[in-house]
Amino acid sequence: MRLMMTLGFSVLVTTSAACGFGGPVATTAKPATTVQQAPQASASKPSQATASQPVKAYTAVDPCSLTTAAEMEGIVGKLRSGPQPIKAQDGEILMCKFVTDKGQIIDISVINGVNFEIHKGFVKDDKETQMVSGLGEGAFLKAMQNEYTLEILKQPYALEITMTMNREDALSFSQTIAARALPRL
Repeated sequence: MRLMMTLGFSVLVTTSAACGFGGPVATTAKPATTVQQAPQASASKPSQATASQPVKAYTAVDPCSLTTAAEMEGIVGKLRSGPQPIKAQDGEILMCKFVTDKGQIIDISVINGVNFEIHKGFVKDDKETQMVSGLGEGAFLKAMQNEYTLEILKQPYALEITMTMNREDALSFSQTIAARALPRL
């Protein structure tokens, strides 16, 4: 039985290699003096990360640290509750929830901005999606059933502000909240 398993594994590895899954099938010997140089960034397309412009690494951010209850009340009116941190099982704060005296919900979350363009791509052709200028490195307002989410890129983060209210108020209020929150990221 063990011999059959070994032979089966051998055939699998050989087949994988022959099909290009396990690496090159055949290699060509090259002289020891051959050196491959890394591609150089051209003047028209500079490299994204340079010594003078380091890329900031993503670290978890407490979304409740981005605005206070008093600031929120100054924007949306009297609050029934909030800020209420919504935590993951490991204790990380995923979202900060506020509820207005009218029962409207405002959720603030901070996620890794690496997928911002993918998120934007999912909704760009939706007639309800609106590109928003003047916030971060890019922003859009998307509609999902009875709520609106403003997603703003500020590398390495994406700030999401979701509101259950009419479109005009959601856009106006979320832009004001974002203007206060983005400098704190």
